[in-house]
Amino acid sequence: MDKGLQRKLKACSDLPSLPAAAARVIELAENPAASMADISQAVSLDPALATKLMRIANSPLYARSRQIGNLDMAVMMLGLNATIMLALSFSLSASMRRSREGGMDYSLFWRRSLLAATAARVIAGKRPDVPVEDAFLASMLRDIGLVALDKVQPGAAAAQQDGHENGQLEIGVWLLDQWHFPLHLLNAIQDSGHCDDLGRSAAEDDLARCVALSRLIADFFMAHDMGEHLGKVRAFATRHWSLDNVWVGEVLGAVAKEVPQIEELFELDLIDVQSLDGLMTQAKELMMVRSLHTAQVLESNREESRKMARKAQLLEEKANRDHLTGLWNRAYLDTSIKTLFEQSETDRQPMSVIFLDLDHFKQINDRHGHQTGDEALEHVAQILLDNTRSYDVVSRYGGEEFVIIMPGMDCDLATRVANRLVSSLRKSPLATDSGEKVTITASAGVATHNDKHDFDNPEGLMRAADQVMYVAKTSGRNRFVVYSKCI
Repeated sequence: MDKGLQRKLKACSDLPSLPAAAARVIELAENPAASMADISQAVSLDPALATKLMRIANSPLYARSRQIGNLDMAVMMLGLNATIMLALSFSLSASMRRSREGGMDYSLFWRRSLLAATAARVIAGKRPDVPVEDAFLASMLRDIGLVALDKVQPGAAAAQQDGHENGQLEIGVWLLDQWHFPLHLLNAIQDSGHCDDLGRSAAEDDLARCVALSRLIADFFMAHDMGEHLGKVRAFATRHWSLDNVWVGEVLGAVAKEVPQIEELFELDLIDVQSLDGLMTQAKELMMVRSLHTAQVLESNREESRKMARKAQLLEEKANRDHLTGLWNRAYLDTSIKTLFEQSETDRQPMSVIFLDLDHFKQINDRHGHQTGDEALEHVAQILLDNTRSYDVVSRYGGEEFVIIMPGMDCDLATRVANRLVSSLRKSPLATDSGEKVTITASAGVATHNDKHDFDNPEGLMRAADQVMYVAKTSGRNRFVVYSKCI
């Protein structure tokens, strides 16, 4: 705080002072040995304060099934901390509202302070680590520095009251420190002016943010431009607590419901009923519009993400496909066989590989041309796909060689598939544009892991299938050979 301003404040004989009952309550609050009876006795010295505590104990804010009949019961029901905080709230409010000097609008000041306190009470009820009464009192006294500033610089107090500066916080903390207020309340008020990277405990940070948000909500209830202030409330809740429109709407509705009770207890009109109803109706409409907009933005983002994911998937798949046949390419085969081999080992399930090579394919190219050769490869690829399962890995290994990985398939079943493939190729000649039919045959080798034979690695399994494919070639072609029957 500016040293000159601090000297003026210290020299001012008319600064706000604590009522006797409030001073005694703070003194007891600092004493760990203070009892409920001590607090009750201190409060009883101020009949008006005692009456208010009785009223709040029996109010809907602290609804109980049984009627509270005396001050001792009220203090017992509210609890030590709540009694202290509520006593200070009532006492200070009653004392300082009597002041009407200076340039500040005291009616506006207390309306905003009590609306903020009401909002803080609601917010704290939704934040399990924030004591409700601490939040109420800290929010009510957040701008108490304006009252002190009004005594020495009335114009400055009026200007800050109309704006959104936080210069009064330092003065308020200084004044409350003179009154020996608890340190955690001073920290919450000071920190409420800058809620990023507070560096205290999670509970202390939450209390400070509760105080800051409550002021924004109070401004919302008092504003002509409701939309702008609602946006600030929502932005704060999202930024600091990742909370959505639903949470904000629930808080605003709960504050509106508590306003009449707070008005009655503190004997001050905060906002007229008609304005409050209209305000909440508009708020609900704005929240609905914002929610719909948010939902549309989220759905748009999700759809864009889905499109990007599909595009990435298509690009990845394209990179893994053989450009001519559309089958998986060699790179994808090498990756897949390792993954499926490991899965076969883990699950102790069989896995078969068919290595297939077209017979005399060079003669097809030489006799009919490379275009017909390409058509023959596409023709073969379709026959392979038609005779295998959708989750088998059917790939073009290179040139006229093809490899099929069949997870979960034992040797007997793989033998049947190989027989069907060789037979289907032989029985399905390629019809050329000239009307000539080109017969295509193939030699195939079959090897199975975790059935009749175990292999140390996927490379060994592939070599076995390749080896017996060459056995089929040298045995006359247009046939298949099974590895387990050759060793």
